[in-house]
Amino acid sequence: MTTVLKDRRVALRLPAPTRVLDGVRPVDRYRLQMPGTTGFHEREFMAAGHVVCVIPYDPVRDEVVLIRQFRLAAHVRTGKGEMIEVPAGRVDPGEEAEAAARRELLEETGLVAARLLKGPSVMPSPGSTAEIYHLYVAEVAAGAAAADAGLAHEGEVIRPIPVPALRAISAARRGAFVNGYALMALTWFATKRPKVRRAWATPA
Repeated sequence: MTTVLKDRRVALRLPAPTRVLDGVRPVDRYRLQMPGTTGFHEREFMAAGHVVCVIPYDPVRDEVVLIRQFRLAAHVRTGKGEMIEVPAGRVDPGEEAEAAARRELLEETGLVAARLLKGPSVMPSPGSTAEIYHLYVAEVAAGAAAADAGLAHEGEVIRPIPVPALRAISAARRGAFVNGYALMALTWFATKRPKVRRAWATPA
């Protein structure tokens, strides 16, 4: 019998969680009987929600716009806190994911999307967070990227970096940076870039 390679539902009575940390990224604890086990076990995870991740792509110049931003966790763990990333951020309550993608793109690069292409949705670390991100490719004019971006009231200092698409993909493949969103996004985009470029050959 061939195994179906697809996530599937589980019959599970989920108890109400206990909030063990309340902050920008709250953490909930569940006490439950895990599927296929006996007895009860405790599991905690960050109660995050929906996130958008955007690859700003200029099909005329064949460039993407990456960003450089400080991350405390990366500084603590690797000593390299200024990470190479792609624009990303949380979807606000009541906001559509596509609207959030356009908003985050503008906030973090100063760019406006002429078109958006929806990519896959991914849970980057389901063992520790409920966060799910929705990937988009945005058609942009890379030369119009801001020199500095980010929201000052959120402590963001962001430097947009227009770079040839193949150079960005090559850097991701050789491990030049470790941001998970950027690596997954560029790895996916590497397979889609020729088709996207052909499709966007005519201005929107």
